[in-house]
Parts: sequence; structure tokens; C-alpha cells
Amino acid sequence: GLEVPAEYYITSPTFTLINEYPGRLPLFHVDLYRLDGASDFEEIGLDEILQDQAVIAVEWADKMGDALSGDRLSLEFEITADEVRKIALIGYGQNGIDLVKALETKLKAGAVLK
Repeated sequence: GLEVPAEYYITSPTFTLINEYPGRLPLFHVDLYRLDGASDFEEIGLDEILQDQAVIAVEWADKMGDALSGDRLSLEFEITADEVRKIALIGYGQNGIDLVKALETKLKAGAVLK
């Protein structure tokens, strides 16, 4: 939905920490697994990215603690069996809540999400 050009292969930024992709809105894919705290977040420029008008996908977002605030959509994955995952969508702030409600409405109407 962000219209990232097909030639961009989106991968986890485990070693680069942040990958940026162009599109209708910029997409920042952030992996915080190897970071320890607020000083690390400042060092990689995460504060600046969070202020941008962009979509920001953050792996290991729980490492941010209270620094993660504002409107957002949280996806929480739970492993329920070898090849089965349960995904919870949680909206924070009015925009996040509205997005979850819109998705629920589409799913109840039989829409297939891609």
C-alpha cells in the first residue's frame, strides 16, 4: 500500500539498524534488538525518524519503553504452534484506534487483506 518500488527488496535491518525505502510515504524499517537504551536510540537518529511523516516499522519496539508514544499501531506476534502465529493489532492514540476499527469493519465485511 505504500507503493515502494518493486526493485527494493525489504529485509530486516539487523546489522544496519535502519533501512529506508521510498514510496507514497517513506518506509523506515528499524531493528532495535542490538540496542540497549535511550542513548543508543539518539545515536542512530531514531528521534528524528519518529518526527517524520512516514511509516515506521520497529522490531523489538518494547526496548523503547516509555519513549514510544503517540499515535501508532502495534502488531504483537505470538507463536502458538510450529507454523502458526497469532497476531494482535493494538491501536494507540485516536489515529491508531481508528485504523484498527477500519480494519475490523473491512474484515467483518469479508474483505481479504493483502
